[in-house]
Amino acid sequence: MEVDWSWFVVFFLVAWAIRDGLFLQLMPESASPAALAVAGIGGGLLFFASLLGHELAHCWVARRRGIPIAGITLFIFGGVARMKMEPERASDELRMALAGPVFSLAAAAFFWLVWGAQILPPLWSELFRYLAIANVVVALFNLVPAFPSDGGRALRAILWMWTGSLHRATRTAAWLGQAAGWGLVFLGVSRFLMGDWGGIWYVLLGLFLQNAAQVALHQTQWRRAMRGLTVRDLMDRSPVLLPPGVNLAEAVHDYFLRQPSEVLPVVDGGRVLGTVSVASLRAVPQERWNDTPVSALMEPARPELYVSPGEDAWEALSGVRRPPNVPLLVVEDGLLVGTVSQETLARQLQLRMRIEA
Repeated sequence: MEVDWSWFVVFFLVAWAIRDGLFLQLMPESASPAALAVAGIGGGLLFFASLLGHELAHCWVARRRGIPIAGITLFIFGGVARMKMEPERASDELRMALAGPVFSLAAAAFFWLVWGAQILPPLWSELFRYLAIANVVVALFNLVPAFPSDGGRALRAILWMWTGSLHRATRTAAWLGQAAGWGLVFLGVSRFLMGDWGGIWYVLLGLFLQNAAQVALHQTQWRRAMRGLTVRDLMDRSPVLLPPGVNLAEAVHDYFLRQPSEVLPVVDGGRVLGTVSVASLRAVPQERWNDTPVSALMEPARPELYVSPGEDAWEALSGVRRPPNVPLLVVEDGLLVGTVSQETLARQLQLRMRIEA
């Protein structure tokens, strides 16, 4: 599980809202400032535990359906479970999409029952009522048919069942998701111009939905283009490689400028010795470039950059998180047989998508 930095911003805002907005308004006479602060932090933790449970419900159903999950990321608008592959059946997609909202509604029912039982002190009882309402809001928000939200994925599954084409269903659902995103942006701008600062949140959420729908559509298109391919099918078999004996001036003019890459592998006899980056080159004054060999700046290649030529292309490439312009190193029997750069990958996939269109 990964936690994006934006999650901490939202956690602070949620905790502050619980402390300052809910309890100070509803029951200012029944709790001390310290108790309100503890309730705010506790409420924030319980709320985000509910969001984590929402994402874990997606993961549980996915794994029962044989779909591997790369991980969960919590961020400013909740969380996302990252699938390594698309569902093979529309029914699996529908079950996975609805699992999260069902969990949120179940969590809401639990918090509501605890509040109704009145078994907790007034402050914490009111907190559980708030959490019940918040989880209902989370479920309803996620059910909005704006791809790639849960509701959008459920819509895609229904369209998939109807049309028999995942690609067509994804395009339609993504278009609706982008339309919903721009609609929220328009609503947010309108509210802001009328003096409602809360309109900024609508704008941010709308931009997020619009971008997420576009990214999800591109990912689905790339998955489709890479179906049945291995890393060997996409790799550059004649990449630019740095010999360990060249100096930095030669490395820049004869190697780096030939390939728009931030990092090049240093190879001797087919074996990867390490990598040299543009950032490390810039750290050396240019007057010393002729006297400094690349081996002096060489760093060990990160293990996650190594892939095998026989690996499934989508699983291998989507499972690696790397900075832009850093190539993957394709190694077989200890020897480098090729690289996969973003430029090469993009050209190959765009050509395949145009041929299949």
